[in-house]
Amino acid sequence: MTHSFLERYCNERGGVTKDLVDSAITVHLRVLGLLGKVITGPWRSLFYSELRGNLDTTTELQSCITFLERLQAQPATLATTQEDCFGKQLDNDNSVLLALQTRGATDQAYMETVKLLSTKF
Repeated sequence: MTHSFLERYCNERGGVTKDLVDSAITVHLRVLGLLGKVITGPWRSLFYSELRGNLDTTTELQSCITFLERLQAQPATLATTQEDCFGKQLDNDNSVLLALQTRGATDQAYMETVKLLSTKF
């Protein structure tokens, strides 16, 4: 969908449309999108609010560490998880999340990308 949009409206930027045809790049973007939904977004919501101090979040930090360890051991779980890194239920009606999780997670490039990116947190 994004590729079609860019081809139609951004002809001067042919490099972008060519990049989005590259499966390695699209897998990387999909994994980044999923990590944003299950880690980065929830993390920002928790730690950038003034409602709790950092010392009050020990349980959540441990939950996130466990979640990341599970991703590294079983990268395919990222495409099927129903919970964020803190164990809270994800929004099953979120169209972006559903689109990111729709593609199969058995692809070797997908699993290697999840392993690689989950070690960077």
